[in-house]
Amino acid sequence: MSTNIFLNKKYFDEDDIKEIEELSKTPKKRKSHKVEDHKSYYQSKHPHHLRRRKRSKPEEPIYDIWTILPLILACFLFVASILLYNKKNKPIPYCSSDTIYEKCIPCPEDATCHKGVAKCNHGYKFSGKVCVTDVELNMKAMKLAIRMGKFIASNPNEFCNASLPVTYTDLSNEFSSYPVFDDAINRISSSDYDIHITDGYYISLNPILDMKCKVFVFAEQNKTSLALVLVAFVLILVLFISIRIRISTRKAVKVYAKKIVEALKRDKSGEMHHTEEFEPMRGNRLLKHWDEVVDEVETYACIDIFNTKKGKMWKYNHSNELDDLIM
Repeated sequence: MSTNIFLNKKYFDEDDIKEIEELSKTPKKRKSHKVEDHKSYYQSKHPHHLRRRKRSKPEEPIYDIWTILPLILACFLFVASILLYNKKNKPIPYCSSDTIYEKCIPCPEDATCHKGVAKCNHGYKFSGKVCVTDVELNMKAMKLAIRMGKFIASNPNEFCNASLPVTYTDLSNEFSSYPVFDDAINRISSSDYDIHITDGYYISLNPILDMKCKVFVFAEQNKTSLALVLVAFVLILVLFISIRIRISTRKAVKVYAKKIVEALKRDKSGEMHHTEEFEPMRGNRLLKHWDEVVDEVETYACIDIFNTKKGKMWKYNHSNELDDLIM
């Protein structure tokens, strides 16, 4: 039976049918050890392979009136729902003199209302529908005011009773980067540094004193007390020096008296000697204390004292040496 009866001429042309018929007449066995089937053999001889021819079919449009119309309707409904929601939940405006409303909320205290909108004044913030003091802002402004006051008071003048003047420009250059700078300027006079504004200058009457100023201020505030302390110190010093001089003089008197006694002892003649023979030379400080030297010499038991017409005389008595050793 011819092979072409099995082929659908709808899908194959005449050339394809002829090729298939020739293929069917090819022996099934070949001399090679490997037997190939019809398909592999045909593919080796005809690389173009069998292809079906597709019939062209017109493309149908993706969008038409029945798909666009529901989309437009959905968008319209979405917008309408949003407008209806906003109209139903529109906030009640605040009463203001520039606009008239059928229904409005009274303008809060410490606030400014314009075209139905309320805005709290500086230093206040909204809490519900009222304006309350902004505690956080005030705390930040006060902290900055203290820092600015310290900056002003940190440079005392030569009399240490006030600070050197500081201008607004100086403060602006140093602290204008802080958002609460203007609020701090208004609170700077309430700091602990007693800031006063005179002719546009900021001056502290309670400056921060360095060690030099502390000494100067203490001396100015305690002049009388310091004078009394100084006088007392001088008196104590004079007394101390006087005591030291007296002790030194007494020691020198004892030494000089002992030398006189030793000189009398070395005299083996046994003669009496006038006291004037032992007086210190002029210029010696013991000359003013000669009476004390005489009294000290006469305390020795080995010294015999004779009051003659020529004056007081001394003589060494060897028999009384033992008494001096006992003393």
